Amino acid sequence: MEIILKIATKNSSSVNEKLEKLLSKLENSTAIFKSITSDNGLEFANLTKLENSLVRDIYYCHPNNPQERGSNEKHNSLIRRFLPKGKSLLNYDEDHYLKIMNWMNNLPRKILNYRTPLEVFIKELNKLGLVDILGEIVQFDIAI
Repeated sequence: MEIILKIATKNSSSVNEKLEKLLSKLENSTAIFKSITSDNGLEFANLTKLENSLVRDIYYCHPNNPQERGSNEKHNSLIRRFLPKGKSLLNYDEDHYLKIMNWMNNLPRKILNYRTPLEVFIKELNKLGLVDILGEIVQFDIAI
């Protein structure tokens, strides 16, 4: 499931603030988000502050080893179809990011047996008891 969040500045306090805001809205964030895998960029330096309270585990990849984050690299390449590298992200509004997120989460993936990330995510939420019988999300509210 792809969640794209626009942050004010590329620093660790902005990243943590945005993630905290997202994760604290969830009744059981540690069950939903078991881990966060990050590169070693300075903007991710303080993610461990979220560990155990809002997410179970934080993993940092080794420098120059993008293969340790294969799915993330694939997602980045999909995002780059809409947000070319080198172009300022400030030029885009929230609606543009929501459209990208919607497209990505409804794109069937081979790794998911040609199901969409949204289908798989809702199925997992159902296992956790966070989706009602009609398939409506009842305890999950994200405002981006």
